[in-house]
Amino acid sequence: MKLLPADIGNLAHRLGAAIVPMLQQAHRVEAAFYAHAMQSEQLRSIVPRAYHADGHQAILLADLSRAGFKPLSPWSVDLTEGPDVDRTVLLAIVDALATLHTSAGVFPASSLLTWDALIQSRTDRVMIPVNHDAKALEALLHRFYAHFCPDAPIVLRDLFSRAATVGYAAILRAISTSSGVAYILHGDPNPGNVLYNEVDTRALLVDFQDAATDAPAVVDVARLLISAMHPTSRASLENDLVSTYMAKANIVHRVQFTRDLHLALLAYAILIMAWVAFTLETRAPALFYALGERSIACLRDHGAEMVQALQGL
Repeated sequence: MKLLPADIGNLAHRLGAAIVPMLQQAHRVEAAFYAHAMQSEQLRSIVPRAYHADGHQAILLADLSRAGFKPLSPWSVDLTEGPDVDRTVLLAIVDALATLHTSAGVFPASSLLTWDALIQSRTDRVMIPVNHDAKALEALLHRFYAHFCPDAPIVLRDLFSRAATVGYAAILRAISTSSGVAYILHGDPNPGNVLYNEVDTRALLVDFQDAATDAPAVVDVARLLISAMHPTSRASLENDLVSTYMAKANIVHRVQFTRDLHLALLAYAILIMAWVAFTLETRAPALFYALGERSIACLRDHGAEMVQALQGL
């Protein structure tokens, strides 16, 4: 059983019944993942052992604290002020993601989300606060930058408007699997979903509530780049991490991967910014605001490339 922190519980209460199906689906997917993950020798090296996982959403995982594994970042940490995840840890996470993405053949077709189902789930999460109104989403994004970055350059304001016009689901669908397919996509590889052992510099991935099959691998990479690093660190380490991932995951179409990465970064940033703007008047999680700051920094760095990637959509 997972207990929601008070600020997350407050947000869930505000959303009411709309969030219940999302939570039910998330728990079902995670139980399905662990029920089958132990059949793969590759996966056993990057996920905790599951003693029990069933269709009733009950999961019993091994306690790895005695083996030296510790969570990297709890929900309560404000990542903009706290210490960054260092390069050694990031490389361990990249290695775990590459292993996850290239592990195939252990899941029944219907056990995890499809890429189309994940697109629908992500779109629901973005659009529920605005009742699936594209114009309201655009207004929400403009509200974000008015509050957090009133000096935002014109390219960012144009990017928000263009993204809202194209539509969130269309941006996700434009991310191609041809640049690199993940046989298993984690869905949310932020530092809070990683256990790390400092002795053997090994990372284990947890919280597979958005796990999907045959999805663009770049989606996980984008989430890691925004969530794991302060903007200054990301600027200096991003190319290194992306190149390392592409080498480990045997990414061949690197130009396409880079274009898809910009779309995936934009999609994740929109998700974060929409929720931050939605929660400005409530007791919102501190993590949302930390990720909001990181998202806007990413858009400042890559806004021109994102606008170019949106051309023709």
